Amino acid sequence: MNVLLDRSEKNWARELLKLKAQVGDCDTSAPLTATGSLTGEFTWRCGHGRVKGSFALAPTRPPRIQELELKVATP
Repeated sequence: MNVLLDRSEKNWARELLKLKAQVGDCDTSAPLTATGSLTGEFTWRCGHGRVKGSFALAPTRPPRIQELELKVATP
C-alpha cells in the first residue's frame, strides 16, 4: 500500500540488489514475530550475514504492507 508510495518499484529493486550484494542469498522462510496487532519483525539468514526486517500492515481488508524496513544485522 504505502510501500510503493514511499519508494518506487524500481527503487525497491535497486535497494534489494544492494542488500543482496552485501549478504548474499537469503532464506526468507524465517517465521514472523508479531510485535503488535499489525506489526512484526523477522531475521533472514543469508550467505554472508543476516538481514533484520520489520513491517507494519495497514488496517485494511485484506491487510497490505504499509511500512517495510530491511537492514543488515550487526553481530
